[in-house]
Amino acid sequence: FPVTIVVSANTNMQKRTKSPGQALDDTLHTFRISGAQIAKQAGLTPSQLSKFKTGKSELRSDNLIDLINALPQEARKHYLAQTIEGIDFPN
Repeated sequence: FPVTIVVSANTNMQKRTKSPGQALDDTLHTFRISGAQIAKQAGLTPSQLSKFKTGKSELRSDNLIDLINALPQEARKHYLAQTIEGIDFPN
């Protein structure tokens, strides 16, 4: 299922539990996904991905969406569950 990011005016409903880069690093490790492989699928360089994971740079929203959509479904759920509190996934 592709990811669509929706921004809510009520920030109390969406609290980050990990930074996006930390959550991605954890997700790649947990699911044994190659950073170089996922970067290529998302149209990023390995250097861009590494800098994002370590917090040295941010990604444009379209690049982040491409990166999330490049993850396998279960890894995508895992990633989003770490970054947004209270997210609900359909079965």
